Amino acid sequence: VAASATPHAEILEEAKKILADQGWDLEITIFDDYVLPNDALVEGSLDANFYQHEPYMNNYNDSNNADIVMLEPKLYNYYSGLYSTKADTLEDLPEGGKIGIAEDASNISEQLQQIEEAGLITLSDEPSSGEFYTVADIVENPKNYEFVSGDGNKYKNMDDYTAIIGTSNTMAEAGVDPTEHLLKKFVNNDLAQGICVMKANKDADWVKDMMDAY
Repeated sequence: VAASATPHAEILEEAKKILADQGWDLEITIFDDYVLPNDALVEGSLDANFYQHEPYMNNYNDSNNADIVMLEPKLYNYYSGLYSTKADTLEDLPEGGKIGIAEDASNISEQLQQIEEAGLITLSDEPSSGEFYTVADIVENPKNYEFVSGDGNKYKNMDDYTAIIGTSNTMAEAGVDPTEHLLKKFVNNDLAQGICVMKANKDADWVKDMMDAY
């Protein structure tokens, strides 16, 4: 099973003894990449992974003609937050500057909607390009922020931004306390994370035993 280091691998470790008693040897492989665990699952070098939410999985399936499914019940949820070292409240955020956002389409869309919920921007009624909102769908940006993707070190370089938006789990993985500099917290139960397998395996005995253990 592939997993992100924190907290996914720690959660996986909790069931190893139960599974061993059932005759299964659970091998956990740590990834710091968000595509390879799905690629490896499709290729068959992994049996399962635990690191993603369902919208990300669905986007991967659509983009790669894959057939990955998420098992029930989901095991873990995290919160997203809007963070800044430049202000203590949303109202005090200065004008201009950069806001750091995610890199992939599904998370960019989610984060732009959260930034709208925080009152910093207004989005169009519907995404112009289909399923996901993009920066092009911002119709009002009264404080003239620039939205920047692709900075893998944004959590540690927070001083370079007016604000960033990120998830508690990825911040913890980066060694940054997700409870500090938090202006607004967002919780979305649609983004709860679970163990994923190929659809052809979802009723296999080892899958049933694994989920019983968790």
